[in-house]
Amino acid sequence: MKPALLRPALLAASVAICGLFLSPQTQAATLVPGSPPTPPDTLPSISGTFLASLTAPFATATLNGTVTSEVIRANTGFLDFVIQLSNGTGQAIEKITSGVFDGFTVDAGFILPGGTASGFPPLTSPLTGGAAPATVDENINTVVGFNFPGNAAILAGQTTDILFILTNATNFTAGTIGLIDSTTATLPGFQPLAAVPLPGGLVLFGSGLAGLGLLARRRKRQAIATA
Repeated sequence: MKPALLRPALLAASVAICGLFLSPQTQAATLVPGSPPTPPDTLPSISGTFLASLTAPFATATLNGTVTSEVIRANTGFLDFVIQLSNGTGQAIEKITSGVFDGFTVDAGFILPGGTASGFPPLTSPLTGGAAPATVDENINTVVGFNFPGNAAILAGQTTDILFILTNATNFTAGTIGLIDSTTATLPGFQPLAAVPLPGGLVLFGSGLAGLGLLARRRKRQAIATA
């Protein structure tokens, strides 16, 4: 193939792949920065190779408790970020944020009651009484949000179901977890580490392939859940 034709060919291939990935059947599950909140995805469990864990206590004038963050490498080689919060004796919490996820495909939700994430320590969604987000979103700064408004708020003494963020990232670095109600708290966590930039055509092509990988993971997990 002549060099002048290489970029159009790569672009066409990438557009075709991304079009399949963002078909109407799957588009609702993939967060788009700046779009309105959407219902969270659910999974029965998350497994893979445990990479890192961090448990961070928090205490402000009105908030206290602990947040555990973990990174798990799925069998596809992509990274899953999981979070679980235990509220102490302070105010109810209505939003948990994690970020940033700039340049990465993101799918967010929670693990169903009794489900686990294969980290260390292993995390389990409470069988009863766990707090699950009503919606999830990704703002224009690519910070992912889990929303617990009104009656869905995380009450004092309550633990959330395991929250997950599925990505097409392959490396990670230090990030932040945010807790929001009438006051805020910022805690250490994890986020994807940006890869070395590639030429434009290859970036588009690679993004399409990564999107297919994330779609395949979701379909496999959904098949397991309905088996």
